[in-house]
Amino acid sequence: YYQLGDYKTALEKFQENIKEFKNSPETAQYIGQCYYQLGDYKTALEKFQEKNTRFGDSPGSAQYIGQCYYQL
Repeated sequence: YYQLGDYKTALEKFQENIKEFKNSPETAQYIGQCYYQLGDYKTALEKFQEKNTRFGDSPGSAQYIGQCYYQL
């Protein structure tokens, strides 16, 4: 769904997935990206920060964090 631009459905699927696979930094990253693509920059920022706290920093997260601050 993410690749098709259906970020709302993708977010729902990733949120279901993270419940089962709690140790997935990729899923956590995609959750933040979905919020960002939906224009919810505050929640996206929170999700990227949570992801970095839990799994460590990554270039992708850092870039989105900067973009979230820019949008806010």
